[in-house]
Amino acid sequence: RVRRTSEKFLWPVLNLKTYNPELPGSHMKEFRNIQNRFLREHTLETVPAGRVAKDSLHALVDLWEKNRPAKHRAYSAEYHALIDDGFAGTADALAFILDGTPHALSAGWPIPNSTSYYHSLALHTYAYWGLGEMLMLQSLARMKERGYASANLGGSDAKLLAFKKKFGEVET
Repeated sequence: RVRRTSEKFLWPVLNLKTYNPELPGSHMKEFRNIQNRFLREHTLETVPAGRVAKDSLHALVDLWEKNRPAKHRAYSAEYHALIDDGFAGTADALAFILDGTPHALSAGWPIPNSTSYYHSLALHTYAYWGLGEMLMLQSLARMKERGYASANLGGSDAKLLAFKKKFGEVET
């Protein structure tokens, strides 16, 4: 028996060669405004996720699951296991400390035999306006700084794909 497709995901790959973290041009004005307002209203610190208390990271994942607008399965158990394992297998797990409290996580790894990076984890609490955009801007700037040519941004439904496409030239 064949059933209808229950979930459809696309994997956008962002071209980091054309991405500029300084956000020049009129098409990036929205992100410049978000970044300026966000940094004016909050203190943002990025630290290795392994240096943050695990209970506060677990609370972050719980808030993400509770507040996320998407309706497909959340896979929070896998994120909790990743935290418990000390982010084993990731090359670059970071916690975004906002006003003294962790509110976002970013992690991934270089794709073997390529100049690409797989951005496997990007989640936040949805507690503040612009937090998702800031998480992505900071993550992309870090990838660009490290010399990657492209970033695989992971499986995305239609709304998440539209969000990721705003950051630059993508292939799916």
